[in-house]
Amino acid sequence: MNPTSPIGPVKVIAVAPILLATVLLAAAASGHPSATNKDDTNSSLTTRHLFYLHGSIVEGDDPRPVHPQLGVYDYPAIVAAFEEAGFNVHSEQRPAGTSVDDYAAQLAGDIQKLLDGGVSPTSVIVAGHSKGGVIALRASARLDAPGVGWVLLAACFPSLDADFEIPSPALSLLDSADTLAVSCRPWMKGHEQAEILYATGRGHGLFYRPEAKWIQDIVEWRPDLTAPGLPAAKH
Repeated sequence: MNPTSPIGPVKVIAVAPILLATVLLAAAASGHPSATNKDDTNSSLTTRHLFYLHGSIVEGDDPRPVHPQLGVYDYPAIVAAFEEAGFNVHSEQRPAGTSVDDYAAQLAGDIQKLLDGGVSPTSVIVAGHSKGGVIALRASARLDAPGVGWVLLAACFPSLDADFEIPSPALSLLDSADTLAVSCRPWMKGHEQAEILYATGRGHGLFYRPEAKWIQDIVEWRPDLTAPGLPAAKH
């Protein structure tokens, strides 16, 4: 890709399938994170907030569903990994068959409530995988909050309207072997946008578990979002 493109560089990375073992152990002990939010009035204005939206397979009652080809989607471990990275995580397991539009409206309202409480938009990241990413994109169209960061985990599909523009700042993460999602680049038309293409061979299932590399790429994405106790972005 042309490095001068307004969506920023595309980085191809080969990732070894090493999980965050300590996080997995912690998540296994914690059980079902049906709703996670460590927000409190003393710290919410000075921390990084991350809204995480899981893929459709997690909708329902099982927080660790198993896909016949892609394996276990470990939702509790992903939430725990983001918390371990220092984020105040806002996440819940959605009911089966959740409406994309209805949940997008709810998400936009939740983000707006946080902003109305004094949290800076630059302290908020919305990360969604697959259907969760589609919900995030729908929510972005309902929200007028420049500075909120959007992380799309294998979340762009050919059915996305050709005229849709992903808001900035945005980071797209995708595995080159994904046979479901496609590159978000056609919808990235602004600045402060980038896409990272991994080469793990795991396709859509790369984001089923909290592998260290993609979690860290989100943590280090924007140096302006670094809060006390978190590592600064590497250049």
